[in-house]
Amino acid sequence: MPASDSNVLLKLIRHSVCSHLVRKSKGMEDDAFSLYAGELLDGMQNLRLIQSICSAIRMGKELTKERPKTTSKDVDFDTGEVMVNQISVKKDVWSIAIPTTIAEFKKHFIPLFHCPTLMEDVLNPNNKMVLAGKDTTVTVMSESGTVVREINVVSQLVPLLDTNNVANIQTLINQLFSLEQGTLLYLSSGPSRGEEIKDKLSFADGFQLHFNMLRFHLRSRSQSRMLNLCVYPAARQHPGLTVPSQEQAKDAAREMFQLIFGLGPTTSTKDYREICIQIVNYIAPVSLAPTSTRPEYARQCHHGKSMHDANYSSNAFRRMSDGRIEKSGIQ
Repeated sequence: MPASDSNVLLKLIRHSVCSHLVRKSKGMEDDAFSLYAGELLDGMQNLRLIQSICSAIRMGKELTKERPKTTSKDVDFDTGEVMVNQISVKKDVWSIAIPTTIAEFKKHFIPLFHCPTLMEDVLNPNNKMVLAGKDTTVTVMSESGTVVREINVVSQLVPLLDTNNVANIQTLINQLFSLEQGTLLYLSSGPSRGEEIKDKLSFADGFQLHFNMLRFHLRSRSQSRMLNLCVYPAARQHPGLTVPSQEQAKDAAREMFQLIFGLGPTTSTKDYREICIQIVNYIAPVSLAPTSTRPEYARQCHHGKSMHDANYSSNAFRRMSDGRIEKSGIQ
């Protein structure tokens, strides 16, 4: 089967699964639906058919290139430094990527909300959020597990969009959009490709909410929900403000990754995904000389085990005290 036909078939399967989940969700309790969808998606990832289709797509892409591209992928297993195409990220940077991102979210939220205590309660992932559109609530819990109070997110958490300072407010919205898209793309349970983020549907679509919960569970979901329930609706109603479109999502995600991981503007989103994959290989290594990762983590990167072993394994290197890079003799 040609690679183009394989790609069409893969998209058809994805759309069929999404449609099935939308229909199945009607009349099901949230917990039951989450369990059902989680098992279905996990099973889909493990299907030999899906892995074969993805392999055919990748092979077709390589065959259409005049010269296959060689990507250098290396990890210093002593220090945790990862390097892709000579782009290096040290462990003391990538290991705090999620708390650094959360801190950036809060820094840009604070000027929009003059209610820090209320905002902290809504953003606290230990407090239970129930999504119900305009009736979305957050239940604040005490350390003993008792209910302290209930917050209606939409009616109580109202952004203050200063009409005398529209340019600064627009900058804050753009920066929050960048953080949101970069988090979805790179800080999820498996890094995606840059083009994929442009195809994500809006927050209002029911099945997108579910995929948001399943696939991007490593981040605090409250930031994205606060944006989509409070900030974006208010910005759309303001005559001088706009919300960036998904066509801008790839560039926005690039800016987020550069900020959080301390990279320059000339680096590539393709390398960002590879960097995330090398981090996975370091955290959960399977030594094959070079080093791959366990099958469950390979699936989170949207690869079958054999695909990950063959194309996404890490070569070992060591950075010497004088800064020189010494490659391992076993590659």
